[in-house]
Amino acid sequence: MPRLAALAAGLLLLAVGAFISLGAVLLAPVGMLIASRVQRARGRVLTRSQGWVVGAATVMLALLVAGGLVAAAVPRDAWRRVGEVADSASVAAAKEPPPAWLERIAPGATQQAAQAPPMSPTLERALMVWSIAFAVGLLGATFGTVGWAGGMLVGYGAAGRWPGSSHAASLDADTA
Repeated sequence: MPRLAALAAGLLLLAVGAFISLGAVLLAPVGMLIASRVQRARGRVLTRSQGWVVGAATVMLALLVAGGLVAAAVPRDAWRRVGEVADSASVAAAKEPPPAWLERIAPGATQQAAQAPPMSPTLERALMVWSIAFAVGLLGATFGTVGWAGGMLVGYGAAGRWPGSSHAASLDADTA
């Protein structure tokens, strides 16, 4: 009965995760399965923690590839227009007076912000790259964790043992 419950819970977790992540969650168990087969061919076992790293890394790689494909498909002119709109919004926001509560909390911050030099394009690009890397890491870790958990539950439900357990290695050695 626990195996059936684990299988059902794992499939439900993967289904809900796949819906929310547009299928990215399903890549984690696939990556874990491939890495497990590679480790088994080397005479080793893919541990649970290694499985989590592989699952999260697989999702991160998929997010990077998908993002790169989308970025490559967007015309260059569109990227230029996005930059112009962002610059216009920054200029408009700089003209707006800050909220009154900000002056109460940090007196003089309004004048200091108005006198600050504009951000350099190089720094803007560096912050954009860092932001993308952070977002990919956060989403990859989140979706990878959901996929890892679902894969672990499905693995337990299907095989009767937790994937990556040392008991699994001894069972495989016995059957070989």
